[in-house]
Amino acid sequence: QKSSNGIRESHELERRSVLEFKEAFNQFDLDGKGMLTLAELTPFLKSLQYPQKEVNQMLEMVDADASGNVGLPEIMMMLARKLKEDDTDVQVQQAFKVYDRDSNGEIAVEDFGRLMVNLSDKLTPDEVDEMVREADLDGNGVIDSEEFIRMLITS
Repeated sequence: QKSSNGIRESHELERRSVLEFKEAFNQFDLDGKGMLTLAELTPFLKSLQYPQKEVNQMLEMVDADASGNVGLPEIMMMLARKLKEDDTDVQVQQAFKVYDRDSNGEIAVEDFGRLMVNLSDKLTPDEVDEMVREADLDGNGVIDSEEFIRMLITS
């Protein structure tokens, strides 16, 4: 019973979000044709608080056929992908913070090595050393968040 209420609430939230999104879309659809030109899409995405760099990336992503016009379904699919990417970024940042005990934006190579040994009894010391070498790209003895993210993506 509890889970069906949760599912119902989730669907209601999604329905309301879609309606709010459609209402915002309609405010920027100046000619009322159900399509936004790229010129209309830019202020629409900015109104959603995306920085210009991300707006440019999303414009390239959403107008795959280079028609210069984009419909609501295409925009919603693109934004859903973007939100999923953002969620992944947040998860990676949270994982890094767990290992960054000093909260200085870095994980000491020694700490990282010990952590890998403790997390997996299947890794040999040589495998852990190799992971550390691969993660510490600049060889400065610490793994910063950028190196940590790169390591997660490539592993």
